[in-house]
Amino acid sequence: MVPATPFIPVRTITLQNLFRRSDNRIYPFITRKTCEGLYGYIEDIGPTGIRGWLMDCAACDTHLKTDAYLDGHFLGSGHAVRHRPDISRIMGRPIHCEFLAAYDPTTLLKVLSGLEPTRKKQIRVVATGSGREIVAAEDGYQTVGQLLAYATTAAAFLPQEPSH
Repeated sequence: MVPATPFIPVRTITLQNLFRRSDNRIYPFITRKTCEGLYGYIEDIGPTGIRGWLMDCAACDTHLKTDAYLDGHFLGSGHAVRHRPDISRIMGRPIHCEFLAAYDPTTLLKVLSGLEPTRKKQIRVVATGSGREIVAAEDGYQTVGQLLAYATTAAAFLPQEPSH
């Protein structure tokens, strides 16, 4: 009789594990069984700011802070406090994790001044407490022209200085 070969579990390399090994960014891979760690995603960069979601699965009621940057220049902050029905369905309980990091259009206009409109720039959003970057659609790249249009639109809503 041939002795039985002991079963040695082989660890499956999933897309999630592969990403986690290569960097320290925050990814959106959650399931109902996810019970710890930071998860999130940047969904939109537009005229009102940067919108996405961020949650700490071990403390889902914690309203995490985010900070947005362009070329090292601070653009603005947001807190993950809005209800997300889609994330709530996945997690099986009410989750308030959406944020809007509104940016200062004057800073954005200053940073982009004189740059070629077709040049791509990367907006980075980090979870303030951990310093980890949140993954974004298209890695957060926007053209200077798009960002200038957003900043111009947002600047139109700023209070005007009284003219003398």
